[in-house]
Amino acid sequence: MNKKHWLILTAFFLLVIIFFSLVIISTRLNTGNNVREIVNVRNKIIFVGDSLTHRYNLDKFYSYDDTLIINNGIGGYKTDDILNIFHNLIEIEQANKMFLLIGINDIGKGQTEDYIVNNIIKIIDKTKQKSPNTKIYVESIYPVNSSLRSNDKSRNNEIIKEINSRIEEYCKNNNITYINIFNTLVDSEGNLDASYTEDGLHLNDYAYSLVTRQLKPYVEE
Repeated sequence: MNKKHWLILTAFFLLVIIFFSLVIISTRLNTGNNVREIVNVRNKIIFVGDSLTHRYNLDKFYSYDDTLIINNGIGGYKTDDILNIFHNLIEIEQANKMFLLIGINDIGKGQTEDYIVNNIIKIIDKTKQKSPNTKIYVESIYPVNSSLRSNDKSRNNEIIKEINSRIEEYCKNNNITYINIFNTLVDSEGNLDASYTEDGLHLNDYAYSLVTRQLKPYVEE
């Protein structure tokens, strides 16, 4: 190998060394920032649910220097799915608050009202066992607009209202905060307002701003 080749090879190795050195320095700096951020967090709040939670841009609607808000919503999730992964939900541990919204996909799969209500109660009980100091907030199942869901007639507001009523009663009798979002989102005919949705199920940002207005006092209390 001639001198020219040696110089090119040496320069290449120097560039590689410099690159990895910069990566290491950057990683250490970022780690330091994360440590400072975690130290400054005094409150941890977790939102648990399905796609209605997953699509809720919490970073857009909530911003606090001392509060970490975690979105643990997963599209398509049913009450069973949450129960099955509950042991892995480490974010719940030491959380100050948990907001739970679940059940609409159970209805879509034809589960009975008893089944859904009992599973929601099980989720509440498991939360109390896993993290007894976490305050639990249960949101009503949101309404739907069947006229925008021609291929999905299994989800209907009469079933949703019945489940919500039973969950509200349970929360009232067990000192758990129940938040009635259903009434905030319905039109004069009792359906999800068409201006709040494109598919009759999921919400747009304006609808989420209304949800935020109702939830924010509980987030901040």
